[in-house]
Amino acid sequence: PPPALSMLLEDALDACGDAWLLAQAPRKGKWTPEEEELTAALIADFGKGILQLHEGTTLRSHLAAALHCDPMRITKKFAGRLAIGKQVFHA
Repeated sequence: PPPALSMLLEDALDACGDAWLLAQAPRKGKWTPEEEELTAALIADFGKGILQLHEGTTLRSHLAAALHCDPMRITKKFAGRLAIGKQVFHA
């Protein structure tokens, strides 16, 4: 199967280095179509248990780290019927 968007994100971070990402201000505001597409792929991979995460990592914290934003931005996006709750990673 084609690589998931999460793998593309990891490759991009490897190419530019984590220092660059950490120097950037956290994302805020309106979601871009690219963020929504990446988030959908990350949620799917998280649900399948195929990501390289520590056991017990929450979906909310993983998405916030991947999107370089405050976890509350994730909570606000996935409120109501889209709520992700306290989903925890299990490999």
